[in-house]
Parts: sequence; C-alpha cells; structure tokens
Amino acid sequence: MKRSSLNHSYRLVWNEVTNTYVAVAETTKARGKKSGAGLALTAAFGVLLAAGVTAADLPTGGQIVGGTGSISQSANTLTINQSSARLATDWQSFSIAAGNSVNFVQPSASAVALNRVLGSDVSVIQGALKANGQVFLVNPNGVLFTPSAQVNVGGIVASTLNISTADFMAGNYQFAGSSSNAIINQGNITADAGGSIAFIAAKITNESSLSAPQGNVLLGAGSAVTLDLGGPVKLQVTQGALDTLIENGGAIKAAGGLVYLSAKAAGDLASSAINNGGLIEANAISASGTLVNNSGSLTASGTAGTAGSVNIEASQVLVQTGSITASNISVNTKNLVDAGSWDASAASNNTANGGNIAIQASEVVLQTTAASMNADGAAGTGGSIRIEAGASAWLSGAASANGQRGGDIAITAPSLTLAGASLSATGSTGGGRIRVGGGWQGKDADLTNADTTTLSDTQLDVSATQSGKAGTAVVWSESKTQFDGSIRAAGGVQGGDGGQVEVSSHGQLSFGGTVDTGATKGNNGQLLLDPKDIEIVASTGSGGINVLSLLDPTPAANEQFGKTVTELKNNGVGINRILVGSANDSVGGASAGAVYLYNSQTGALISTLLGSQAGDNVGNSVTALSNGNYVVGSYSWANGRGVRAGAATWGNGSSGITGVVSSSNSLVGTLTGDQVGTVVTALSNAERL
Repeated sequence: MKRSSLNHSYRLVWNEVTNTYVAVAETTKARGKKSGAGLALTAAFGVLLAAGVTAADLPTGGQIVGGTGSISQSANTLTINQSSARLATDWQSFSIAAGNSVNFVQPSASAVALNRVLGSDVSVIQGALKANGQVFLVNPNGVLFTPSAQVNVGGIVASTLNISTADFMAGNYQFAGSSSNAIINQGNITADAGGSIAFIAAKITNESSLSAPQGNVLLGAGSAVTLDLGGPVKLQVTQGALDTLIENGGAIKAAGGLVYLSAKAAGDLASSAINNGGLIEANAISASGTLVNNSGSLTASGTAGTAGSVNIEASQVLVQTGSITASNISVNTKNLVDAGSWDASAASNNTANGGNIAIQASEVVLQTTAASMNADGAAGTGGSIRIEAGASAWLSGAASANGQRGGDIAITAPSLTLAGASLSATGSTGGGRIRVGGGWQGKDADLTNADTTTLSDTQLDVSATQSGKAGTAVVWSESKTQFDGSIRAAGGVQGGDGGQVEVSSHGQLSFGGTVDTGATKGNNGQLLLDPKDIEIVASTGSGGINVLSLLDPTPAANEQFGKTVTELKNNGVGINRILVGSANDSVGGASAGAVYLYNSQTGALISTLLGSQAGDNVGNSVTALSNGNYVVGSYSWANGRGVRAGAATWGNGSSGITGVVSSSNSLVGTLTGDQVGTVVTALSNAERL
C-alpha cells in the first residue's frame, strides 16, 4: 500500500500510441516527440517542466483556513467532509496518483470548496476526483489532468491565478496573479447537469473531454479574471497577460448550456490566441481574442424555443477554415480570412426559416473559393447573410439564402471585389434580395455604399424557381462599377413575373456581363443601368476575363503587394494559378505579411497564408516547384518565443493553404535567429525540399 506522505518526482514524455504527453517516473527514458506537433502545446508543457512537475499519491499538508470541515484518509482515498457552505483549505501539494481518489462530501450541490496550493509542485491529476458540489483548485505552478484522470463533480474551477480567502468566503470570485503556467487537460472532466467547468490561466489546453450538460464551460486566459457563475456574464477577463493562449484539440460539450472562451493580451505588443481544432458543442458559444483560429467544429444547437448562437470577436484576425453551425452567427473582427463552412440553415436547427449570418469587419474580409455560407430555409423563408468590411473585401466563395421564399444577402465594403463568387436567394414561390455594394440607386439607408465594386465570373440569382415573382438584385458603387458576371431574376416556370435588377454607379459603369429577367408565363422584369458614364463591352462569359487585375485585397501604404508574383506550372504547363506575395501585409499585424493564391482565369481567391505577429513578413520569398506546388519562406517569422525563428510552408498549387503560419503547418525554427526559410532549394524531382 502506498503512503500519502511519500512524494514522487515525475517527468512528462510523449506517448506516440496515445498521442499525448504522460507523466512518468523521472528515471523513465523518452525518445522525444516527433516534429510537427503544435508549438503551443509544447510550449505549455515546457512551462510545466520548468516549474518542476512532481506528483504525490494524494494531497499533502491540508490546513482548513475558512469554513468548517475535516480531512481524513483511508488507504488510497482522501476524503474532505465539508459542513459549511464554503470551505477554504491550504495544501502543500494537491496531486492524485493513478489508482487514488479524492472525494469531497459537501452539504449541497451549491457548496463550494477552495483548495489552494502553497508549495512549488504542479498539480498532476492522474486518479479520480469526485464531489457532489463545486471544487476550486488554485495552483500558480500549473495543473495537469493526465489521460487517466477521471473528474466527476458538481462543478470545478482550476486556476493558476490566486484568490484570497476573504474574497472566496464572501463569494467574490476575483482571480489575479502573474503566473504564466498552464492548465492542461488530457483526461475526462464531467460536471453534473447545470454545473460549470472553468479554467483560468495564462495558457489553457484541452486535448480530451470537458462536459457540462445544461451548464457552462468557461475558459479565461489573462492575469485578472472575474468569475460570476450566477450572473449574465459568467466570466470576464479584466486584465490581459503578456501572451495568452486557449487551445482546444478535444471535445467541449455543454448541451443546452454555454461555452465561453476569452483570451486577453496585456497590450499591443502582446498576443492572445484562441485555437479550436476540435469539437465545441453548446446552445451558445462565444469566443474573443486577438487571433481566433477555428479549424475544427463549432455547433450551437438551440433548445425548444431558443435559437442556438455563435458569437466571435477577434481584435486582429479571425481565421475560419472549419465549420460553424448555429441559427444565429455573429462575427465582429478587424480582419476575416474565410475558407470554411457557415451553416445557419433551417435544416441545421430544425426550424422552417433560415437563420442569420452577420459579419462585421472593421478593415478586411478575404474569402476563398473554399468558403460557403448557408442560410437556406426549408418550408419557410431563406435567412439573412450580411458581410460588411470597413476597408476592403475580396470574396470568391458561395452564399445561399434560398427557401420557399428567397432570403436576403447584403455585401459591402469601400473597395469591393467578387471574383468567382456565387450568391443565391431563390425561392420556390418567390425570389429574395441580393445587394452588392449598396441598395437600389444607392439609397438604402441600412447599407453603406461601396466606392468601387468589381464583379468577375460571379453569379447572382434571385429567381422564383416554381411559381411567383422573382426578387431584386443590385450591384452598386459610388465611383466605379466593373461588371463581368451574370445575374438571373427569372419568374417561376409555373407562373410569375421577372424581377428587378440594377447594375449601376454614381460614377462610371463598365458593363460586360449578362442579365436574365425573363418569365415564361408572366411579364419580363427590368434591368436598370443608370450611371454617370457607361461603357458596354462584349461579355467574356464564364471562360475568363480579358485582363486580370489583381488589386491588393487589403490596400494600405507600403504593403509591398506584388513584391513576388509567381505563375505556377506543372512540368512547364500552366495550371491557371498565380501566387502573389505581400511581405508587409497588415491583416495579421503590422508587416505580418501574406501570400495570396489566385485563379489566373477568373481572379478567384484560392487561398490566403498570413503571418500572425507584427514583423513576421510572411511572403518575403516564394519558391515554385516544377510539379505546380510551392514553398513560402518566412525567415522573419516569430514562434511566440524566438524572434526571427523562421518558417518554411509547403502549399498545394491547386488548393493552396489558408490560415496563419504555425508549427502545425510549417517547418519552423525554435530559437531566436534560426531564420528557417532564408534559403529554399527545390530538389530535381520537385517532391521534397
């Protein structure tokens, strides 16, 4: 039988079978983790290792400092009997070895027990933690739940920030501290129905399962955090830390409840990132940070009488390459890079009408051909899709708000380009409305007019597909509209009139597209061309445009857009791809850089690769391979710890690569001055570098 008074030293090693770090005896040998693992996770574990990871069989040195209760041990089980509503206990260490258990016996589900670690050991939870109420575990050295951890509680709060006994006993959950250590979960943590799971630290990683049915999962990264489990704002990061990170590669589920993720940086030179590569499910999902990167799945399924909602705020950039599903999707960001799936359709939420997708970007929206937005209605009306950018937007994806009656699509930005895009608001009994760059004659007060609007190889459809009248489609600008697309506003084949179409500008109109407002069993619709100056040219149709104008999709001074322009070829044969580097592009931060891959026939944006920190200068070199693929060298890229560590990123010439340069998609340096990517040499077979 193990004795609880004996401490055991542990080290973390990578298990290639379970694909996780595990705590083992310090004498165990490790081969090391293979390259390609996420830098953020490695860095987080580095913090724990630096703190000296040790684990005891059971918590040691417990002293009750608030409330009333008792501590007892029998064999490999430690029991805390709590008799007051709140119990505060200071521990020398708080770890649970595999096969051991800690049980909290509390007077009610609303009872709360604070456990604060005063010693220097990380809390390593390998065994079982059980409670019928709420348990707080506070350890500035870090908290690690290993794959064998089993946590079943009414609710749990784990924090590397401190809380005073007085505040805790008064119910004022104010956490603060300077610890940069991490909370990492590789186990299974479950709260009772209606309970909460809250992690509070500078760095938070979930690689396994967090479950709080009808409750809350709250992840807050900063140096000061307020927790109010009974209030409308359940967690608020009131002060940022130097570099904060929340990363989910596992599953976070709060069916019928709330998932809230908030990471706050200490200032303009610091960074805060939220990376979701896993699964998040709840009735409402909210995420806010400097950089929000969703390559996984966000699903907000509504309950009876309640629509599911996803709300994302990113102060610098949102990169969406995964899937987002909810009745109401709201985004407020500085810049958006979109190559993902947005689903607010009726089918996704078992309703008749389509939902709402609203994107507000204070500067730039970049949407690739991989992006799709769906707000279709089933037996009802199509929903609403609205995209607004404060500086520029370049869209090459698909958006649909179809239904029994068509819905509403509105897109605008001062500099607006749709290249290879498809917008549809059709209805079986009546078409909907599509507005690009403004409303009818530029007079719709709810939509800011674009200064310049360009459409190439883009289709708009507001037809009635069966019966009824077609809808309305508008393409507008204040200064110049260049139209080389197609618009269809046809009446229903069983009866109904054609719709209303306007392609115009207060200034100059170049019209080289096609418009169909016909009606086989009704009156034809109308096309309005009413600019100050008009130029009508022969349509180029879907085969491409005569002159390809690749304007900077994120126009700003000194961005060096076009510093590198590379046509990709496969064994000397063009593949209709042009790669453009912009080393000082500012989407991901000042001079963070970017590389854009375009379809050379349509101008459609295929992919966007960004830097995520000021001075990354992504795109300062591009190497084309003879098989049509390419490599981006970014020798100034910073890995979060080392300035100019550098990175080399391989891209598929057909589909490109969208996102931010990171250790998960690139070969990267680890130390300051490594400058990986300074020289890139293609081997003769073009298969490897």
